[in-house]
Amino acid sequence: MQRTIQEIESIRRDQTVSSFDLDGESYRRNRRTANTIDTRFGPISYERWYFQNTQARTPGIAPLDVRLGIVAGRMSPALAEVTGRLAADLPQQAAREMLAERFSVTPSVEAYRRVIADLATQVRSVHDDEATRQLIAWIDEARQSKGKHDVLLQVGRDGVFVQSRPCWEEASCGTIAVYDRNRKRVGTIYLGQMPESEQPTMTRRLTEVIQGVLRGAGSEALRLRYVTDAGCHPQAYYRDVLCKMKHPLTGRRLRWTWCVDFFHACEYVSQLAASLFGSGTGKAPRLGEATKTHTASREQRDQKGDRSSGTAKAA
Repeated sequence: MQRTIQEIESIRRDQTVSSFDLDGESYRRNRRTANTIDTRFGPISYERWYFQNTQARTPGIAPLDVRLGIVAGRMSPALAEVTGRLAADLPQQAAREMLAERFSVTPSVEAYRRVIADLATQVRSVHDDEATRQLIAWIDEARQSKGKHDVLLQVGRDGVFVQSRPCWEEASCGTIAVYDRNRKRVGTIYLGQMPESEQPTMTRRLTEVIQGVLRGAGSEALRLRYVTDAGCHPQAYYRDVLCKMKHPLTGRRLRWTWCVDFFHACEYVSQLAASLFGSGTGKAPRLGEATKTHTASREQRDQKGDRSSGTAKAA
């Protein structure tokens, strides 16, 4: 494999371009440099031409590395795929030990993290584009259904704590689901993001997918619903983003309804009852049960109201 890679690129200067442009940047040939990468067959080394960026303090590029698809300048695509799967299932040290045992490669902690970060960036961009296309297809399918409701686009946002050194931190997750005219769920896509202060990446990704779906679904009205646990970041997203969002085609302000999911609503009511009456008394459980029954009954009435409204619109 190492010999084959060496034969891809000519070692003669007169058979190599002296400069080229890529993505608006200009590069000029410098010299041949050595590189060592990890592969499924173990580490291999080879020499390739290195081109400097014409702008000062801007990284250069090795065209052969680009052609080979080297990930983070360190791993072959095949081994990077295995590394990504291991990283999803195992802690860092266990994943590195597995790589050493199966492929005789020992990436440093820094190199391992660079590979994972590069993979995450690539997968995230492809995932979000595919998620947008899938949601648009589900909306088209839902519009073909028969029923008394509008097609529903339901967005959710929550957090989940993951262990990191030296403590537990909150990662963010988002969901976007499509329901047909009978309130049957057609499908759901999921977004995830590791812990980040104020969660700006999740906010950006979720907003871009929503805007892409609305743009691709056309100007026909959708019912929009936001369901959360009423946490800090979900509330901020509703207040700062969804409430101000306009339809990308019509420019009109979108009407979102926000509600707390049934599980957390019951949990908050139980906590309130315990604070008011004490957890050891009989009043607290009775208040909790009564509120749950009232919430369920109200949801049923809302659904009946939707059906009546749909009938009136049809008339």
